[in-house]
Amino acid sequence: MLAQSVGAVVYDYVVKVVDERGEPLVGVNVYTDDYRFADVTDLEGKVVLKDLRYNDIVHFSYLGYQEVSLPFYEIRKRGGIIRMLPQVEELAEIVVVGRRDDAPEDLTWQVEQVDQRDMELTQSQTTADALAANANVFVQKTQMGGGSIVLRGFEANRVLLVVDGVRMNNAIYRNGHLQNAITVDNSMLERMEVIFGPGSLLYGSDALGGVVHFRSKDPKLYFGPDAGGYQAETNVMSRYATANREKTISWNLNYGKQRWGSFTSFRFSDYGDLRAGSVRPPEYPDFGLRKYFVRRVDQGDQVLENGYWKVVGGDSVFVTDYNDQVGTAFHQIDLTQKVKYQPGPNFYLLGNFQFSSTGDVPRYDKLTELGKKGTERDLKFAEWYYGPQKRVLASLKAQLRNGGSVYDRATIIAAYQKIDEDRLKRKLNKEYRTFQLEDVYVYSFTADFDKQAGPGSFAWGVDLQHNIVQS
Repeated sequence: MLAQSVGAVVYDYVVKVVDERGEPLVGVNVYTDDYRFADVTDLEGKVVLKDLRYNDIVHFSYLGYQEVSLPFYEIRKRGGIIRMLPQVEELAEIVVVGRRDDAPEDLTWQVEQVDQRDMELTQSQTTADALAANANVFVQKTQMGGGSIVLRGFEANRVLLVVDGVRMNNAIYRNGHLQNAITVDNSMLERMEVIFGPGSLLYGSDALGGVVHFRSKDPKLYFGPDAGGYQAETNVMSRYATANREKTISWNLNYGKQRWGSFTSFRFSDYGDLRAGSVRPPEYPDFGLRKYFVRRVDQGDQVLENGYWKVVGGDSVFVTDYNDQVGTAFHQIDLTQKVKYQPGPNFYLLGNFQFSSTGDVPRYDKLTELGKKGTERDLKFAEWYYGPQKRVLASLKAQLRNGGSVYDRATIIAAYQKIDEDRLKRKLNKEYRTFQLEDVYVYSFTADFDKQAGPGSFAWGVDLQHNIVQS
């Protein structure tokens, strides 16, 4: 449509405004710089641009969408079709801690957080090592496959371990040192949260010293403009450490669509015998030396000197190597699978499966213990190890918001765990082995509710735990 004006040529032109899916947008504000023309799109997303010159700038503005500004000649080149895209704003990261996903400022206890970047920087081999390197906690280790967390002087069954809102502590958690923290793969963690202080009111009697909450990575959903779009990202990490000849490889994959997403993680680690440093204080020249160890040869125990054979001038020469701490090696495999379904902003479901298994984990302090004679060759134990330690977790978490007069937020978690822990030992030159085999089945249900009431708020909930022990 062409109209003649004094000194210039002006046009009337029909334009249709659509969204990212090609659907018409109703009520889009359309105007020029000087507001000589201003109108809105009709039910079909159309508007007639009237009396516009060739180079007039036309603006298209709609709530929740990126503004579009084009010269009139460009609109004609596009055939009068204007496509608008949703406006995506970068929001500040919201950090929540604990099983109830509370904001740190809402807690009365001191909270220390170790995020993924901290763990990547220190490249800790296990989760217990990552806590010792990054958090204000002490970690006790009697063997390389150990890591008993100490908070405010409390340890073992007086410190509560939680993974993704599910209590790890169970009926066989003892007073002595525990190594259960290493069964959580630190390569799949988003964050570790250390809550100092007695948390028995919210978590139960095991939280006398505090709570260590391991929060694994959740599936990331797709929030882009394409209705059928998705996002996928994968990471692969491999590491070799000379101190214990560690060989680790881990892989994770995130796949997300608009309403559901999946996160998969796999890791395998093989740790060789730890090698001690050669520099020692003059007061303790033998500190950390492993001079003798036991090997089973021809159905009998032999106490061997630590070292290796090498060829020198055509002859075989035995070279002692007391820095090699024989009896510390083990391996571990971890698998995590999470699936998230979120149909709307006020509700989501999260399925979580975790599996961890180690090989035999030697109890190094017992393998170096001397017998009654007290000589270096008089070792007390030929074998002392934790049998394959296995942990299986399956949980379903639901989070709901805006529950009317009952709650503002509800977090419900149902979980099943199976823990297999064995301890086996045999004294030197003895033919029988003593052992303790324990299987624990844990069924748990927690429900936490919050409701804002004027200037204050109420929090209430239910925590049910049922342990079945076979020993």
